[in-house]
Amino acid sequence: MCHYCKKKGHLKKMCLQKKKQINQISDEKETLRQNTDCKVEDLFQISCLNNKAEPRRKILCSLDVEGELISFEIDTGSPVSIISLADAKKYFSKAKVKESDTSFYSYCNTRLECLGYIDVQAVEAELDKQVSEGLLEKTDKSEWASPIVVVQKVEGKVRICGDYKLTLNPALRIDEHPLPTIDELFRNTAGGTKFTKIDLSKAYLQLQIHPDDRHLLTLSTHRGLYQPTRMMFGIACAPAVWQRFMEKLVGDIPGVTVFLDDIKLTAPDDATHLERLEEILRRLDNHNMRVNLGKSQFLADRIEYCGYLIDKQGIHKMKQKVEAIQNMKTPTNKDEVRSCLGLLQNKVEFNWDAKCENALQSIKDVMQSDIVLTHYDPKLPITLAVDASPTGGAENTNADAMSRLPCPEKYYCIEEVDIIEYEAIQNRPVTVEELSTKTKADREVHKLVECLKYGRECDAKDRFGVEQVEFTLQKGCLLRGIRVYIPKPLRKRVLQELHTAHFGMSKMKSLGRAYCWWHNMDRDIENLVSNCNACQLVRAEPKKNTPVHCWATPTKVFERVHADYAGPIFGRYLFVLVDAFSKWPEVHIVPNMNTETTIQRCEDIFATFGLPNVFVSDHGTQFNSKALQSFLKNNGITHKQGAPYHPATNGQAERVVQTVKTKLRSANCTSNSMNRELANILMAYHRSIHPATGKSPAMNMNPK
Repeated sequence: MCHYCKKKGHLKKMCLQKKKQINQISDEKETLRQNTDCKVEDLFQISCLNNKAEPRRKILCSLDVEGELISFEIDTGSPVSIISLADAKKYFSKAKVKESDTSFYSYCNTRLECLGYIDVQAVEAELDKQVSEGLLEKTDKSEWASPIVVVQKVEGKVRICGDYKLTLNPALRIDEHPLPTIDELFRNTAGGTKFTKIDLSKAYLQLQIHPDDRHLLTLSTHRGLYQPTRMMFGIACAPAVWQRFMEKLVGDIPGVTVFLDDIKLTAPDDATHLERLEEILRRLDNHNMRVNLGKSQFLADRIEYCGYLIDKQGIHKMKQKVEAIQNMKTPTNKDEVRSCLGLLQNKVEFNWDAKCENALQSIKDVMQSDIVLTHYDPKLPITLAVDASPTGGAENTNADAMSRLPCPEKYYCIEEVDIIEYEAIQNRPVTVEELSTKTKADREVHKLVECLKYGRECDAKDRFGVEQVEFTLQKGCLLRGIRVYIPKPLRKRVLQELHTAHFGMSKMKSLGRAYCWWHNMDRDIENLVSNCNACQLVRAEPKKNTPVHCWATPTKVFERVHADYAGPIFGRYLFVLVDAFSKWPEVHIVPNMNTETTIQRCEDIFATFGLPNVFVSDHGTQFNSKALQSFLKNNGITHKQGAPYHPATNGQAERVVQTVKTKLRSANCTSNSMNRELANILMAYHRSIHPATGKSPAMNMNPK
């Protein structure tokens, strides 16, 4: 029996629980969102201290506490928020300090004197108010409970919301009723002389929840559990449900548009305006809905609506937004560029030069101009300037600056994305014509294809639960990103292509995920490999828990290479050289393993890829020879050798040697087919995602 974990079957010194290693937090970007289909959400950013010599700086944030802006130090190890007596007198001079029997100790176990505590009433007051109004009900227990989220409102009050992101929302069937676009909101303002904006009080809270479902919305607070009786802020389907309800309620009234809790009304004259306004208020009253008069405007010459200023002349930019653009500072790092543009290309060094500054100033000038977008009137004549498509149209130079200008040449202009998608289809073991024909006849994706073709929203079950924006159509073929959908009749042929080199389950999955896609593709790969006798015969044994020599991580291609020999195989040998950065292997069939052959193969490889900085090998006679040492020295290459009788120190080359030998055996290789099988193995290896880098050797070797 183990004296550490108290389980039978092993001794204490061999206990895996005792030897369990601590996972290290990496400051590199996660490869999970790139290599898998799972959804990953960024909640917070953790600051890493790269310079150990630099003292830790405090992380501060300012919070509004009952109208007082107070700077707090963020301390994830502290269970309470504490302030000094001086700060308490400064910010809460009228507050009553209540006695507390709680003891506090510092990090050094020094007792801290606690004078008491002060109640911050904003949240408690809002909870009591909603209980008194019947919006919340106190409960002692619930099968469901979500954390409370408090949002500070402009007028100093707070809004009670629920954090349903990890509780209720994942289990909901989301209502997909669309919210109106800016164009749809402003399309019926033409001809209006005055405008009315009605703000509904507490929006979602005006919709009741069925008593049988209220327990699902239960909020967990510092004062216990509360069950909402109304629709809560934070529910994923709330905006769509509310928008549909409001559109049915007042959306049929002429001159009216609705965006969530804001109703906009206009009319060609005051009499018509009042008539429409009366109808809106009558319908709201019939449904016992309340209006926030403090935020509403009636028969105004201009109103603010959805971030714009509207009057009878047209749609204007709001002054405060223009001022914010004018005061926007020049970015000094990548994060500030991302804040300015809203997006940023990865793996690009920050370099703000004069060209970038001129571009930023041009953007400011355009966005601050006094150009007015006039209201669209369908009764007035209109000129349509269209962009030439790849399938038709004449020469046109009236495209907007945010789009691409059509070329004046005779040939058609094809977008880069179309070229990429078309090449993605071309580079498959099936033809474009086969894919197009079989996709058209595939009932599994028929509804999805039709929705994409005609611009309709597709039900989640018909798109396998995947966001519709991920799918595109190209020459009748369905793509998910740049991965081609493979119809069922063609999947066997694609699986055979993926299985050519018998690389096993993980390699097949990574290779398949890079080029093609279908529902349950991973399961089909698992079944194929599990039923392949060749793969099972050469399956690797579980890794032993032995110490491994760790080399420094290289920073560029061919900074360090590892070399080794394998064989004999059918009377010949394999010379293996692996780049430690890209994991790109070079494998050459040679007649022997002498020094002359080694130098000749190194010359061939170095002539193609360049000279490495470091050459790693074992202590074979060919690697210890004076001729090889002289060759490396004359080319400025440092020669390093692993420890004798410890091949793991040259593990990069050893691993490739074992992989190639295993795959040659699983392919039933013969002396005549050895060259062809080796080429197939290397092609599959070069394009397969390597677990150590998250990219294929080909991608790392040729990043462009």
